[in-house]
Amino acid sequence: MQSLTGSFFGFRVNDSREVIRHNRDRAESLKEGSLFAYKDWESKQGIYKTDLLQMGVNHMWFANRNNEGIVYHQYFNPLPVETMALLLASIECCIDEWATGIKEDVKFSAANYASVYNTHLDSLQRFEEHMAPYKLLEKIRVNLHDAARFHAGVDFLLASSTGSHVTEEAFNDALLEYEQEMQDEEEEQDKRDGTEAQGDM
Repeated sequence: MQSLTGSFFGFRVNDSREVIRHNRDRAESLKEGSLFAYKDWESKQGIYKTDLLQMGVNHMWFANRNNEGIVYHQYFNPLPVETMALLLASIECCIDEWATGIKEDVKFSAANYASVYNTHLDSLQRFEEHMAPYKLLEKIRVNLHDAARFHAGVDFLLASSTGSHVTEEAFNDALLEYEQEMQDEEEEQDKRDGTEAQGDM
């Protein structure tokens, strides 16, 4: 997650005071109220919809069709709340590496980040309860899983192997076409019958 987080939030490796100040201020602002979890952290919109979560899921468990998220799909559909909390704690650890403005390695361990993980888990559970009538968190979790499967190429492969699906609309069009052909044949037959009747006269 280190390289993903650094580039995603625009942290830069540079010894200039301006860049160091930028990195430090960015890290501080992102951690305030867990703004890094928002899709748009500047306008504070789209909580738990940050693209970085999807990138993390793709990278960690859905890199290809042989990855854990595909092989053990029953544990990832939808993406567990606990997994989201783990990713959020990991992202926060990566942001902490830039806290001084200069990147420093911070070990992501249970000893260092268990409380951070638990805080994110509690926030997710409270969010789920608060938005229960709309099932918003469930939809986010389903979307994270479905997009990750697509990233791994599984859905494309399944679609390719099952053949093309003919729609009901195509069947209806075929029925209309058949009915039109029958009508045309009847009109043609009526014309022939009329011509023959005139010949007999």
